[in-house]
Amino acid sequence: MSHKDKNELEQIVENQINETIKIRFDSSKTHPLRVIQASKALIGLNLDSPNQKLIDFNSLYLHSLSSDYYKTSTDVINDLEPVVNLQDLEDELINKNREAAISIFNQIKLVSSEVHILEFLIEISLKQTGKSFLNIWSIYKSVMFLKDKNIDKFINVSVDAILEDDFRVIKNNYDNVDIENLINLDFTIDSIDLYAHLYEVYKIDLIRSENIRKLIGIFVSEHFQNNEKASLIDKELLKYPQLLSKGRSFLLDIIDKKECKLTPDLILFLDSVRTLFRFVNKKNHDIIVYQLESKLENFNV
Repeated sequence: MSHKDKNELEQIVENQINETIKIRFDSSKTHPLRVIQASKALIGLNLDSPNQKLIDFNSLYLHSLSSDYYKTSTDVINDLEPVVNLQDLEDELINKNREAAISIFNQIKLVSSEVHILEFLIEISLKQTGKSFLNIWSIYKSVMFLKDKNIDKFINVSVDAILEDDFRVIKNNYDNVDIENLINLDFTIDSIDLYAHLYEVYKIDLIRSENIRKLIGIFVSEHFQNNEKASLIDKELLKYPQLLSKGRSFLLDIIDKKECKLTPDLILFLDSVRTLFRFVNKKNHDIIVYQLESKLENFNV
């Protein structure tokens, strides 16, 4: 793929992110930004020959949406408070006071960077049930991809993602859970999506990593404690052993199979598998293949 073609593809994806980030958050359905972000990550597995099936799906998917959009600008600041901080924003989100949260957000953006604010939103989401985390993390990765990272683009959808989730009662005991070892658990499609991206955030270096990793440790110790262990794996019986030799790029071969009909849920699932392959120790890759194969039948693949 030429440099020009790569630039054109980046622009297409950037336009799709800019389009979907304006769509109103609706907790009853998957926000389109999550799907576009996941598809972007899968396309990135081979930029020399971008997967046309994913590119075509994105275009058709966006055209099929009948969405309600946020206004082009966020609410104006009515009364400028002498001092506001990120804790004030969290307090208003806990109180489910949208107007006050938006107002504080608009003030904080004058003195804090986009990255700092987004990482704090990740912290807040980790104090909830996990639903907002997946949305906030997709927003974070999408905004990091954009050339124009204007905070006004993501204020509304971020606030609503958190307001539509519930805060947990946080226990202060952090048991130093081995997050890597959790890959041996028997996950549902939804829980492996959550685990994969929690693991991703845990492994990368962020400005607020110390707080974020502690919150992830608490979250996984509570959320996954009742999961059973996955069945023992016989490598000889794996349907896609190529994943062990070729790595996560082989997911594109699965996508290109004639019987693989792309859906938003399948794209999210395959992206969670891609994420695990990237961050989980190679000695556990056979378990990831098992997780993939045991769930693909739900998508008739």
